[in-house]
Amino acid sequence: MKIFFFTTVFAPSVGGIEKLAEVLCAQFVAMGHEVRLATMTPGEGVFPFPVIRQPNFSEFWQLLRWCDVHLQSNVALKYAWPRFFTPRKFVYRYANAYQRDDGTRGAADHLKAALARRSTGIANSYYTARRTGADHVVLNAYDDAVFRDQRPWHERERDLVFLGRLVSQKGCDTLLKAMGRLRQKGIDPDLTIVGDGPERGNLEALSNSLGLTQQVRFAGKAVGFELASILNDHKFILVPSSYEEPFGIVALEGMACGCVPIVSERGGLVDAIAGHGFVFPNGDDAALAEVLAIALSAPDEARARLEGVDKHLARCTAQSVAEQYLEVFREKTGAA
Repeated sequence: MKIFFFTTVFAPSVGGIEKLAEVLCAQFVAMGHEVRLATMTPGEGVFPFPVIRQPNFSEFWQLLRWCDVHLQSNVALKYAWPRFFTPRKFVYRYANAYQRDDGTRGAADHLKAALARRSTGIANSYYTARRTGADHVVLNAYDDAVFRDQRPWHERERDLVFLGRLVSQKGCDTLLKAMGRLRQKGIDPDLTIVGDGPERGNLEALSNSLGLTQQVRFAGKAVGFELASILNDHKFILVPSSYEEPFGIVALEGMACGCVPIVSERGGLVDAIAGHGFVFPNGDDAALAEVLAIALSAPDEARARLEGVDKHLARCTAQSVAEQYLEVFREKTGAA
C-alpha cells in the first residue's frame, strides 16, 4: 500500500504528534508498505521513509496522485482541500478535540469539529472520539523497542518523574504546589522534571518559593534510551495536565518502564492508563497531594495497580497500532 502521511509538525520538533507520526510511518515501512511523509516543519533528519518538508501545491498534488491512502494528522483548515478532491483516499487522524483549554470552542474550532464529524477519522482515545465523532478509535503507539521495564521495583531509587513540555497546560505547577502541601506534612518525595519550555523559569522560581530546591531536579530534555533509563529509576510518573489532554503517550512510556501513573481525570489520559494507576481532578493541587500521600505511603500496593498492564500495552505497540490503522485504510480504500 502507498501511504501519504501529512503532519504540520514533525521532527526535529518534539511532541506526541511528532513522535507518533515517526513511529507509525517507520512501522508501516517495516511491514512492507511505501510511505512518504510531508510536513511544514523545517529541519533535517534520517528516517526510513522520505520526508518532504514545506511542500508546495504541486508537490502535494503529486503525492496525492501517487498514494493509495492519504492520512492527515488533525484537521488543518488550510490543508483540508484534499478531503474534497480525493475523498476515497482521505482519512483523518484525530489527536485533538478542537477546543480551547477551558473546553469552549471558537469559530475555527467549530469549523474543524464540523469537518471532523463529516470525515472518516481515527481518534487517539475514546475521549477524542466523543468530541470529534470519529468512526474509529486506535490508541496512540509508544516505541516498545525503547521503553521497557528493566529495573525491579525495590531497586528504584527515585520517587516521582514528570515528563513533558514545560508549558502552563501541562500542569507542572499543580504538581509543585501539591509537593509544597506534602512538605508541610513532613512528606518529602523527590521529583525529576524531564523536559523544557517557556515556563521553566517560572517553575524553578515556584519550586524555590515552596522550599523544594533539595527535592526537585530539572533534568532538561531527554529522548530515546536515555529517557527510558531515567523512567526506570522512578516509581511514579505524573501527568497532571490542567486541560483535557486528548491522550498522553508519556503515560504509556512510563507504564512500559514500570512507573505507576498518576494523571488528570478529565480528558483522554484515563484511556491511556486504562485503570492502571491513580487519577485526580484537573488542576486541583490539594487533591493531587492527597493521592500522592496515599501512593507514597503504600508503594507496593500502588505497584499492584500495574498488574495486567502488559495486555493494555500490547494494544499500543507500534506493530499493533499500525495493523489497526491498516485495517481502517483497507476498509476505506479497498487497497491491499
